[in-house]
Amino acid sequence: MLRRFYFFVWFAIAAGVTPASASSLSGKLLVAKPDMRDPNFGGSVVFLIDHGPAGAFGIIVNRPVRAVPVPRVFELFDLPGAPADGTLTLYRGGPVQPEAAVVLHSPDYRGEGTQVILDRFAVTPVVEVLRAMAKGTGPRDVILALGYAGWAPGQLEAELAREAWVVVPAAPDLVFHGDEEGKWRRALDRQGVDL
Repeated sequence: MLRRFYFFVWFAIAAGVTPASASSLSGKLLVAKPDMRDPNFGGSVVFLIDHGPAGAFGIIVNRPVRAVPVPRVFELFDLPGAPADGTLTLYRGGPVQPEAAVVLHSPDYRGEGTQVILDRFAVTPVVEVLRAMAKGTGPRDVILALGYAGWAPGQLEAELAREAWVVVPAAPDLVFHGDEEGKWRRALDRQGVDL
């Protein structure tokens, strides 16, 4: 079931991800302001994969759901068994299509369909990344998210005008490392927002 929905999301990403323009927020973080009341986004840190005239698309990077054994992850995506050990944390990427899968990763891995974002991050079709991980050639850092956050044209700009979000430069150490609960506070601290 996950695999079927992954294809929809991947085509949406591949069709929309373009090199960031000066006004684009692609590759940046949206950090919910402390007074945000939306239960989907309160306390969240969203990595924007794409932002442009057609809208915006990203994943929440500080909402882990659970750690899943790697062989079970392969099973969820109908991949043959692999000799991979360990666990992979699944994240709640956003309220849109919670059964869809998106992989954000470090750019040290590039495969078929990889889209690099500002030379510091990348997205690749889920199955492609998992196959590379099984061979020991996958990316160093990975966030596997179920669901995503999406904004229609002008919607994110309206939220920014209402000061619902703080825009923060995305750094790999903040996105991929550190305690998940502390990401929101650390992101706000980088912009000097008092809590």
